[in-house]
Amino acid sequence: MLAAAARAAHQRLGGRGYALLGAGSAYVMYGVGIIQDHRPAVNKAAVVLTHAFPLTYWGVLWIVCGGVALICAPRRAGHDVAGFGLAALPPGLWAAAYVIASVTGRYPRAWTGAPAWLLIPELLAVVAVLSTQLLTARRRVADLEARITQIPGGVHG
Repeated sequence: MLAAAARAAHQRLGGRGYALLGAGSAYVMYGVGIIQDHRPAVNKAAVVLTHAFPLTYWGVLWIVCGGVALICAPRRAGHDVAGFGLAALPPGLWAAAYVIASVTGRYPRAWTGAPAWLLIPELLAVVAVLSTQLLTARRRVADLEARITQIPGGVHG
């Protein structure tokens, strides 16, 4: 029974859902970590963001965006766009803040973290785009197969 439930969940999620499930889970945990422990290095690197709002607020943003990603994970392609959009937001902001902190000299070493943060939205975009293209290709093949079966005498007729 557990195996059947796991198979059903796997079929429901697919690649897009697993990407959102992973990002959402990690974001919720990261947000909780930010709220519970104000890390000095994060404060220095995200100085641009912490001037706008306290780090606790940014932790809440991570949690909210992660929650939306988790909610969107089981949805069909096209109905999960909010999950992908909001999943790209916090790491994109973090990457920008790290670059700005480095360029302005507020935390010169921050540039080393920016590529890691930027990689997350990039990978999410790759998953979203490639899976959409794959779904479109599968639909076209199914449409062509349906048309072929409607030809009198079939393909070889």
